[in-house]
Amino acid sequence: MWFETDLGRAIQDVEAEIANHIMPTRFGYHLLYSGQGDPDKLLDKSPISHKFIADDAPHARSWLPFVYGESGALPLANECIDLVVLQHSLDFEENPHQVLREAARVLIPGGTLMVIGFNPQSFWWGWRFFHPKTTDAPWAARFISPSRLSEWLSLLELDVEGCETGYYLPPWQSLASGDKFKRFRRVAKHFFTKQGAVYVLVSKKNVSCVTPIAPKWRLGQRRLLNNPAVNRGQI
Repeated sequence: MWFETDLGRAIQDVEAEIANHIMPTRFGYHLLYSGQGDPDKLLDKSPISHKFIADDAPHARSWLPFVYGESGALPLANECIDLVVLQHSLDFEENPHQVLREAARVLIPGGTLMVIGFNPQSFWWGWRFFHPKTTDAPWAARFISPSRLSEWLSLLELDVEGCETGYYLPPWQSLASGDKFKRFRRVAKHFFTKQGAVYVLVSKKNVSCVTPIAPKWRLGQRRLLNNPAVNRGQI
């Protein structure tokens, strides 16, 4: 599996580093994870005690509780989850819109949706053309842009709070290990803020503050007065 290679682990380290700044500020009772990667590392800093995975098979690299269910058809009630994390789920699902609809459905009002995906604004997007027939990650990924994802989320009444990208090196396994490019990563983070290979986008489900009130339309009966005509003969 590509996510277990040196390059795949380097990508996950960057994603976990970004998530570590976000997780401590998200509270609640239930956290749902769906996707590809190491959920234990990604969710390590979350204060939410009940974390579980929804997938079509048990996760081989995690001790988190498992619930059988695909990300596009979650076996959960409406508005029951405080935080939903989709790690590269949209990149490889046949119907990413349905995955987002399900995530929005199970989120409580004010809940958080975190989406992690490959960035089409990065150098990695061009490397896809050198692997036109592969089905392996990340070249078979959809590379959904954060701007398009923001439009989809707005239709589901989710407001984007922020987006951060990471990993600015070319997709070569030889560059993934070691710390010799650590200084370059720090510099690139300031000058190429939107060109990282992956992004972490955070959105929040809208809370409706207006209670709809049914209009009281009472159509009064029309009163017809049959008054006798006076001096009818003079008309």
